[in-house]
Amino acid sequence: MTKLQILTSPSHPVVGFDYINLQPTEQLDSKLSSYSDNQCELILAAELIDQVESENINEILSKICSKLRLGGKLVVGGTDLNLFCKSVNNDLINEKSASHHVGACKSMLTISSVEKLLAGLGLQLEYSRINGTTYEVSGIRR
Repeated sequence: MTKLQILTSPSHPVVGFDYINLQPTEQLDSKLSSYSDNQCELILAAELIDQVESENINEILSKICSKLRLGGKLVVGGTDLNLFCKSVNNDLINEKSASHHVGACKSMLTISSVEKLLAGLGLQLEYSRINGTTYEVSGIRR
């Protein structure tokens, strides 16, 4: 069974996982095509939401979900828009850092939006976590 990690920033893959190192100008479709539908038991995409344009997120998540086998788990993450704005308003994130982060992100969604997207794709939500301004949501394909 295949475990896949989708990396969107320079970092090291998890040991025992296949990985896709997605560069900002690359399309995930072409990289996912080397994996069969229903092949993966676990897909980790910790920073994916930040690196996909908001109008393409549902389509990309749908393609990723198609690679999951029944009972397979998808873990996605990103920056929560509400928490990010609150952190900027409360001076927990300075203007320079906020500007850098906004420039580096293609989109920011709320955790509840991502939960709804995954549920709409037929995944049963396993857990949701928030750490600072970032979230992680896990769903299982049923």
